[in-house]
Amino acid sequence: MIFSSSSALALALGLASVADGAALHGRASDGCGQAHNFTGSTQTFSLESGGRTRSYRLHLPAGYDGSPRPLLLAFHGAGNEPEAFEAETRFSDPAVNPDMIAVYPAGVHVRLPPPCRDGSR
Repeated sequence: MIFSSSSALALALGLASVADGAALHGRASDGCGQAHNFTGSTQTFSLESGGRTRSYRLHLPAGYDGSPRPLLLAFHGAGNEPEAFEAETRFSDPAVNPDMIAVYPAGVHVRLPPPCRDGSR
């Protein structure tokens, strides 16, 4: 299987972020143990953070039963969207990722000003 450079980077970062997640967090999150009606698919959710409404796509593997699973965070680059990045990376495809929960957060679409002549911002 061939990945684009952005997909390979997302995979590497995602795998690094889940490598020892259970050991870092001493308690279960509020969602652990709750029933979920969209196993094997992806849904879009939102939350309030820093005065903004942030959206994200959440994929649960087909066999998800509410037990702890590794979490893969897939951050898209500038100009991309979570839906497109999900399709590009295929982290929601059971052939690529049969067991991990995948989250695709949406960016905030903030553009940086162009650099100054001296290279600063």
